[in-house]
Amino acid sequence: MLEIAQEKVLDLFQTLQDENQTSQWLPFQKQAWSRLLKKGLPERKEEAFQYVSIRKLYETLLSPKEPFVKDVLEISSFVLPESQNSYLVFKDGRFCPELSILPPSLVVLSLEEALKSSYSSFLKHRLNLLIEQEEDPWALLNAALCKQGAFIYAPPKTCLESPLQVIHIQSNSDLFYVGPRIHLFLGSRAEMTMVSSFQGAEGVQMLYNDFLDVSLEEKSIFSHVFSTKRHCPSWGFSSFRASLKKESHLNSNFVTFGSPGFRRDYSISLLGERAEADLKGLTALGPSLESHVHIHMDHAAPSCRSNQFFKNVLGSQSRSSFTGKIYVKQIAQKTEAYQLNQNLLLSDEATVNTKPNLEIFADDVKASHGATVSQIDEEQVFYLRTRGVPEQEAKTLLTIGFCQEILDSISVESLRKDLSEKCRQFLLEQA
Repeated sequence: MLEIAQEKVLDLFQTLQDENQTSQWLPFQKQAWSRLLKKGLPERKEEAFQYVSIRKLYETLLSPKEPFVKDVLEISSFVLPESQNSYLVFKDGRFCPELSILPPSLVVLSLEEALKSSYSSFLKHRLNLLIEQEEDPWALLNAALCKQGAFIYAPPKTCLESPLQVIHIQSNSDLFYVGPRIHLFLGSRAEMTMVSSFQGAEGVQMLYNDFLDVSLEEKSIFSHVFSTKRHCPSWGFSSFRASLKKESHLNSNFVTFGSPGFRRDYSISLLGERAEADLKGLTALGPSLESHVHIHMDHAAPSCRSNQFFKNVLGSQSRSSFTGKIYVKQIAQKTEAYQLNQNLLLSDEATVNTKPNLEIFADDVKASHGATVSQIDEEQVFYLRTRGVPEQEAKTLLTIGFCQEILDSISVESLRKDLSEKCRQFLLEQA
């Protein structure tokens, strides 16, 4: 039965393919679709998807949809105070330059325009490499069904003072799938912060499948924050790819409140000496919601450093998983690589699966990995109660403290405050 559902879902996706034969993107679409057909849609028996409710997703996609109309063109209501003159809008998965306000220091084009421009040679090389190496079916699906993605180039020594906000919105549509796509290239010594969020329509179930690819030249610095809204009914698959050259730095923060099924997939390649990647994430799940994180950190050069730190807070009957691999090649001597997943269960009915993993072929390496699964410490609750704090408030304070370590690492002040407040509201609801 699952095989029949997969075939029907593939047929459904095939109806969304762009039939514009003159498109510069078409060869890459065909290449990605061909690879997807060979790999097939994921099944629970695959290690990378064994904790995701795949069957439930396919049943959702094949169920009849109610069309909706939602006016979300008041973009200003979504723009952060720090990004009033620096935001990029995707509407129903398509890049909309006419709705965006873009910094003059950046080159921002649609992928179609970029493939016709002077940037086409290295963009085509990057696309071919990504599609040939891609193992995640949802990332391949994004490439196969991309309608109008965005290309962003920061010239060498560009320093973007304001964070570039990427806003994904839904509008008048009966779509069951949206797949926004961004390719970002930072020149040598460039610095940039990006904030991404998805504003799904209330009460509408669909599949959100975004893809962000980042290429960092020598000594460039890129920070990224990805967040999802609370009470999101949509399924989500989010792919993040990055390659780092000599002495470049990547900082990534991820905050989600889950959905019927959400999965964040990272593939990071440290290609130059002394490159650094720092990945952090926080998941706060209400009843019956899911969130899954899958990471492949590839150390392919000497003296690089990586850090993975992810925390999960799980309410009643919620489910989460963390699967992280650190792969250190023989050439990558003097590597420092760390990985930690901490889980706090607010209910005996919550389920967490965690699989930190090291695969090391170099001799001179500092590396560690670990995972914890616990409930609120009753001794700490007792201590606070002796100081006059009511029991439920004590538990909430301790849980907020557990989350705050990740939230405090978000550099964009208004977003940090907003997500902290959403976390506080979530915890009050779990009381």
